[in-house]
Amino acid sequence: MGKKSREKGKRGERELAKLLRSYGYSARRGQQYCGANGDADVVGLPGLHIECKWVENLNLSDAMEQSKGDAKQGEIPVVMHKKNRHPWMATMSAVNFVNMVAETSLLRSFPNALITIPLYDFLEIYDGYIGEAGGGNEG
Repeated sequence: MGKKSREKGKRGERELAKLLRSYGYSARRGQQYCGANGDADVVGLPGLHIECKWVENLNLSDAMEQSKGDAKQGEIPVVMHKKNRHPWMATMSAVNFVNMVAETSLLRSFPNALITIPLYDFLEIYDGYIGEAGGGNEG
């Protein structure tokens, strides 16, 4: 990775930490700058392992694998990412998202929230949903 890329990554980590602090979290860059491997890029949200990416062409699968591989026992792997001139986004597994939301009463508070999952997984969920509702896969 080139120096320019590393600097952009550091800027992204600082910007994300600042944004999270503006929401009331005690966020800061992780310890990776001290030479420790496997630490989260940004820390301060207990229970999450945050991988921070500020790139135009993100390989989200690779970023999620990195977050999963580095997450400690009990931490939910999350990739927080952005493109230039775009807002920050957070990606996590659908299972972790549903479990997190199910433990709160906030589901109706986010009517415009989007979640992206692989089509095959979506169709499995859909078939189960239709099956429980008395329908089924007619296709």
